[in-house]
Amino acid sequence: MRKLCSILSALLVLSLVVPALAQQVTVTVEPQREQAGTLTGDYVAKVMVSGAATARQVVFRLNFPTEYTLDMNPSDIQITAVVPGDDAMSIDADDPADGVAETPVVFAEAVAGSPANGVWIVALMKDDAGKDPKHVCDIVFTSKGRATTGTVTFEAGSVTVKDGSLTVLTDQGAFSTAQVPKFGDLNWDNAINALDFATFVQAWREFNNSGMADYKALADLSARSTDPTIVDPDLMLSQGDDTINALDFADFVLSWREYNKTLTTAASASKEGSQ
Repeated sequence: MRKLCSILSALLVLSLVVPALAQQVTVTVEPQREQAGTLTGDYVAKVMVSGAATARQVVFRLNFPTEYTLDMNPSDIQITAVVPGDDAMSIDADDPADGVAETPVVFAEAVAGSPANGVWIVALMKDDAGKDPKHVCDIVFTSKGRATTGTVTFEAGSVTVKDGSLTVLTDQGAFSTAQVPKFGDLNWDNAINALDFATFVQAWREFNNSGMADYKALADLSARSTDPTIVDPDLMLSQGDDTINALDFADFVLSWREYNKTLTTAASASKEGSQ
């Protein structure tokens, strides 16, 4: 009976904690694609507000390791580096006479630093109490393969989500995908598998079909910048050579093989431990 009470108490605590944690600003890193599905070669950090349908103001700062290329020019960042989400409020700023609200209210400021560059975002969200999650914005950045082991992260204490009465709904930020990829993990899901292979093949094909004019930085894995004897996907880094070819494919296959070795080793250890 005592054990049962303990279990019920734990479940009660979880039932109270989980909804609170569900209210947060979430970031998903993924390859950027055009409307037709073609790869741009860049990544987007897609920012959503989850569990806070009444959110009207979202503020946060994301820090990107300086090894990533991020447009830091004050005059360009809101045009080329930060793409407003479809749930950001719009105003009729360009031509008030036309009565069409078409200018998203998303303010972005780049903060240069070391070892990371920051992007402050202030966004006003549409008054749609039924919309959950809400798409705040996409922050565009570029990486030649895996350039660093440093993580993309929220600046401590920077997250605030408020409703229309300026009541704070949450100050939590979380990542839905990895904050730093493994070598060969092109979609940042902390695994190296067929999804990454499909992305690599698409990048290679599009690059070659364009006469090598449409460079896809995310698939530029070779040359590696780490010791050639290092084959751990968590440790290997890319230097890149501005092309996508068989050398990049060889490095991708290496990372896929080594990743699966670790899975096999972990599975064997788990099996032995359960016996």
